[in-house]
Amino acid sequence: MAIKVKVITETKEELDARIAAEDSTPDAELSREQLQRKKLRDRKRRQREKEAQQKAVQAEAEKVTDVHSFWELQRRKAGITPDQLHQMIERQNEILDLAEVMREYLNGTDGTTPQDLEDTIDEVAEEVKAHGTAGTEIILTDFWKPERKAFFDLLVSRGDATANFARTGVLSGLPSSVVHEFQQKFAQKPEAGTEAYDAYVTVQCTTRGCLNTTSMKMSLATQYAQLGNFRCGSCITKEQKAQAESPKTIFYKTVSEGPIFDQYGRLRDQ
Repeated sequence: MAIKVKVITETKEELDARIAAEDSTPDAELSREQLQRKKLRDRKRRQREKEAQQKAVQAEAEKVTDVHSFWELQRRKAGITPDQLHQMIERQNEILDLAEVMREYLNGTDGTTPQDLEDTIDEVAEEVKAHGTAGTEIILTDFWKPERKAFFDLLVSRGDATANFARTGVLSGLPSSVVHEFQQKFAQKPEAGTEAYDAYVTVQCTTRGCLNTTSMKMSLATQYAQLGNFRCGSCITKEQKAQAESPKTIFYKTVSEGPIFDQYGRLRDQ
């Protein structure tokens, strides 16, 4: 017995009109066949959107060639507007001005009175208590590279000034290395239970045969330990030279001004 197949032909305009009508109709008012078609279209749309998003992310990732382009991408992902970035940089400049004063005291070039020093110690204590400190030494880890994503995620999960720096490239707290030196020299004792109280430890480079060490906060050292990998600035520089990549200065006071940190994340003398 021959089976008769009924073929229904629709013009493109008719098909588009039917789809639009079904998509705009509440599911409860559709027939079983119409509902199945609608759900199938929804799944296909979601799949296409997901694929488009993946392609967009991949295209953006391919544009990341250094930490600057990485930060630019992260700021776009976070939806930071030009006005917001301007405010962040203004805040960073205030932090760097205070850090420069601290460096002058450390170098003995401040030319101020003992009372001025006491006032600066109090100002530093208030700043650290309110905003914490940023571990700028994270730049030694190449955290922005795809193979270091696990470490980047760990940094961001901290939710502190170090996390903000890793994510945006802009300081929201004093550089921890400067604060550490300042507290060491002027016996500024942070309060127990605060971020400033986070003890400093010495971490040795994990590159085979390298004996270089770096001082950093215990919390940051713990995260390095979880990854089992910390390379010093010297080893990173050697690797860059081996790859024929010229070393680049990565810290800037503003978008257009000159470098303010050295390769170890320490504030340069101004």
